[in-house]
Amino acid sequence: MSLGNGNPKYGDKGSNFSYEYAVLKLLNAIKDNSGGGGGGGDASAANQQTQITEALAANTELTAIKTAIETFDAQNGADLTSLISAFNTFANQNNIDIVDVKAAIQTFDAQNGTDLSAILTALQNGDQLANIRSNTAKDGSGTALYPLLDADGHLQVDVLSGGAGGASNVIDSNNSTATPLGAGAVFTGTGTDVSAYNSVTIQLFADQDSAADGMSFQFSPDNVNWDEQNDYNLEITVSETRRFQFPVTAQYFRVVYTNGGVAQTAFRVQTILHTSDVLTSIHRLDTGLTNDRSVTVTKSVIAGETSAGGGAFVNVKVAPSGSLETNASQDTHDNLNANANIQVGDVDVSGANPVPTTMASTTITPNLVRATSAGTIAAGARSFSIANIGAADADILGGTNNLKVGEVVNFDAGLNNTYGSVAYDATGTELLITYNN
Repeated sequence: MSLGNGNPKYGDKGSNFSYEYAVLKLLNAIKDNSGGGGGGGDASAANQQTQITEALAANTELTAIKTAIETFDAQNGADLTSLISAFNTFANQNNIDIVDVKAAIQTFDAQNGTDLSAILTALQNGDQLANIRSNTAKDGSGTALYPLLDADGHLQVDVLSGGAGGASNVIDSNNSTATPLGAGAVFTGTGTDVSAYNSVTIQLFADQDSAADGMSFQFSPDNVNWDEQNDYNLEITVSETRRFQFPVTAQYFRVVYTNGGVAQTAFRVQTILHTSDVLTSIHRLDTGLTNDRSVTVTKSVIAGETSAGGGAFVNVKVAPSGSLETNASQDTHDNLNANANIQVGDVDVSGANPVPTTMASTTITPNLVRATSAGTIAAGARSFSIANIGAADADILGGTNNLKVGEVVNFDAGLNNTYGSVAYDATGTELLITYNN
């Protein structure tokens, strides 16, 4: 074999001559030391060791290889033969050449900024190795990888809230303005795609009234047909500032404001797109409500336990007009309840006997009679009184001696009622009679 990469014909040994010569001497020494054949078989062990040492000293790379192998053996308890066998097994099982493994390791080192030996040392020392990195390009096309752990080892993440790809609330400049409007002038905002947001809020200030339903907040599915229009008034006597909030109901949104008959000197509109839901307008408790204020509409059902027993619950009914219906019951005319008619003077209330709602003006004439004989109080008296002021008993109301000396009786027919004729007999005594008719 030839040594070196030069041309011996011209005396040029080449740059590899010394290295190859040293390797050849090393191999020859190893052969002699292992008892192999050849002319060097009778060399002493000391001479063989000297040849090996000289070969190693002639080239630093061989020395480094020797040191690495000895270190590996000492640290891992495995000789080089076992290591080579493991590499071959790995290559056969994974269908990959050891040269490709080396290239992959070098690529790993370059991309992650860490040497493989440093990783091995960390694993041997029991360190927690966590070097999580991310490509800054969303599609993975970037080459730079950046750590996702902070200095304390905490994983850093981006929290995406709501729509717009996690973006925060934004001001919609298409539907915001600070330019005053002339009398009857109109501000028409530009349709904004709000499909990535949850809700829209608008705050307006004007120093003049709007036109009737002059504040219009509109949604459209195509930026052409504004199918949903929420119209309101701005009356400065109530408030110069109004606030509105709407859930996103279509892809596009815009503001259209029509001024009233007086030119403005101040007008401000600001529209904000929100990535979360927004509460309805908040008002002071003592603030009066008007029909065009924002409200949350709720519906509920009143239910109660039925008196039929069994613990069942039934809904309370209302009249077609929406008024609450009740069903009062009464067992006697003395107790108002839902199962009997209301009565006045023991007569059911009806068209012929209505409940009086007004009192007509009536002239009542009082009468006084001193009787010492039989007589009659004419029919039609509203009330009467009979006193026996004589020395003997008297007869009244068809009885005999039923009004004793000194007794007085009083009668009142009640509201809108009168008595029939009342008979009396004062023979042998004296009756003092008063009545109204």
